[in-house]
Amino acid sequence: MTNQFQFSIPWGADGDLAFALGLGDVLYLFGANGTGKSSLVSLLFSAHQHIRTLVPRIRKVLDGCGFRFWPDISASRVEAFIGELRRDETSIQTCNF
Repeated sequence: MTNQFQFSIPWGADGDLAFALGLGDVLYLFGANGTGKSSLVSLLFSAHQHIRTLVPRIRKVLDGCGFRFWPDISASRVEAFIGELRRDETSIQTCNF
């Protein structure tokens, strides 16, 4: 796993603005009031938070089902595993995959 996040932002007719941020990198944003600096930071942060939430959930399913390789993945095994979690867990939110 890499400690770098890739971003691509639509940038008008010139194409996309693509950049990568690594852990510990600093990003400076300059611009006049109302140009979207805060919106961009919110967007980047929410994407990062989503990844931080999603990855452990995916790992739990892959490990719980015993998947090691792409051909191992089976929808019926995932469905059965999540069903078992819902029966065993005390909160439905913990099973909200």
